[in-house]
Amino acid sequence: MKGRKFLKVTGILMIIGGAFGIIGGIVAMIGAGALAAVLETSAGGLMLASALILASAVFQLIAGIMGVKAAVFAAGMSFAFMVMMAAVYVRIIAEGSG
Repeated sequence: MKGRKFLKVTGILMIIGGAFGIIGGIVAMIGAGALAAVLETSAGGLMLASALILASAVFQLIAGIMGVKAAVFAAGMSFAFMVMMAAVYVRIIAEGSG
């Protein structure tokens, strides 16, 4: 029972973090575009970093939803392993973009 509760709580935290990350990624993309317009230069690097932040947040949201789903429906071990691998992948992307 502890494992399912831990997975559910972690999944909910990942959903909340993913939602905030998506908002932050959208704001970062808008800010990068505005900065490029003001400075009249290319902001390709900033846009790439913003896109990585946005992609990381989307993956985090998906992994959180999968974690809550696995905890609620008590899916098999393969699904729980897939959720954990998705969480690791999200962490790798987040570290690379930050």
